[in-house]
Amino acid sequence: MTPQLNAKTVGNLLAAGGLTQGVGDWRPEKGSGNFGQFDLVGPDDPEFNDIIENGGRDVQSRYMDHPAPYDQETEELLDWFYDEAERRGIEIVK
Repeated sequence: MTPQLNAKTVGNLLAAGGLTQGVGDWRPEKGSGNFGQFDLVGPDDPEFNDIIENGGRDVQSRYMDHPAPYDQETEELLDWFYDEAERRGIEIVK
């Protein structure tokens, strides 16, 4: 029996996986989240090109080194973390 997979079929499977499964924490597959979803795009997609030109590891590292809270609850948790680290004598670079 010969498999019936071709480039279009594989692309459709990947696109469906990006929409319904995702990758990482709080993804659709795990229940209520929508993180980790992805789209398949061509090399001329404007959003893709913006990420290539302005994104990358340097940008990610900069934001990881200086996190910004997502909302009020996250800000309170981050403040608690910094206070607790200081109380325990752990040096955290802000």
